Amino acid sequence: MMKLLSKKLMLTFMLTAVLVGCSTTSNTIESRRTYDRSTDFSGLNSYAWSLSEEGVFPVPASTEHFQRSTDNLLAAKGFKLNPDAPDFLIKTHFIPTYVEVYQMVDGELDYPQAMLRINLVTPSSDDVIYESAAHAYPDDYPTQESRNVVIDQVVKALLGDFPPGTK
Repeated sequence: MMKLLSKKLMLTFMLTAVLVGCSTTSNTIESRRTYDRSTDFSGLNSYAWSLSEEGVFPVPASTEHFQRSTDNLLAAKGFKLNPDAPDFLIKTHFIPTYVEVYQMVDGELDYPQAMLRINLVTPSSDDVIYESAAHAYPDDYPTQESRNVVIDQVVKALLGDFPPGTK
């Protein structure tokens, strides 16, 4: 009886820790990036968007905010939007939901995640010069304002270290 109670108490504690962790890490965006080391990023000054007709996110207002936030971040870094003669193109790929599964003693624990991948490519050859992916544990963001906060964090995670070798 004591062993069963101890197991239930431990499981309750673990689930509580997971739920608390989810609520505090929901705004923590994890990212990773890679880039072509042979690219001279100092020669890049302008960019253009290369979006699919569907946009980036299922909600058009989120796509618009993502573009505006990205434009603002790149402008702060000295890059100019130039659709006619860009040095690089921005391509995105949104993966709305996938599930990360963890094996627990008493079964599986599933964490839904969303991922956004961004590729910066050369306009002439479509070669990827910089790639970054960010993922998060999405909560229900009931308002566009709350989605925008997360989108701003995603943009910083995706392009905060761009161009490579600068701070």
